[in-house]
Amino acid sequence: MSDCIEFKEPMNPAPVRWARHGEGPDEPSRAPAPPLSNRAAELAQTLRLAWLEKNPDAYTRLLGDLAPEFGYSSRGLARALRITPRHLQRIFASILGRAPQSWLNEQRLLAARRMLETACTVKEVAYALGFHSASQLSRDFKSHFGIAPSKFLLAPAARSSSSLNDARAPALSRPRGDLNRS
Repeated sequence: MSDCIEFKEPMNPAPVRWARHGEGPDEPSRAPAPPLSNRAAELAQTLRLAWLEKNPDAYTRLLGDLAPEFGYSSRGLARALRITPRHLQRIFASILGRAPQSWLNEQRLLAARRMLETACTVKEVAYALGFHSASQLSRDFKSHFGIAPSKFLLAPAARSSSSLNDARAPALSRPRGDLNRS
């Protein structure tokens, strides 16, 4: 007997197949991307053309139209455009000068403000826009606009009066950091 351990080769070795991460026999494969709706596919195609034509206004408008289709998710948007999330970041940096998810979050809050003008409850708006909870919408809304959504919701008649429009409308149109505090 020797001090070395003898390793025996298997009689019928399994063929080696080079696979990408997630495609091995022991690893679950990635699920294919969900199919796009016809409207989303058309918007994505038009968005690609706007990018190729270097038309930032059309690109921004189309992004705003496409964002709700993918739940205000930068990954979903990148998947729809058939680009990587990193490439989407580069595009946003060159056109809007900011990260895609921060822009999408702002678009979702603007949609929440529009919905609060006609909705019955904050919870209804929160779940319609994909927030995890009504409290998450409240925190984000208040930090962005400087007013709680419940207060915004409670004053529908006052919103149309000139006193609220003079006092709060400018504050609602820009982020909280730009508010003038007297």
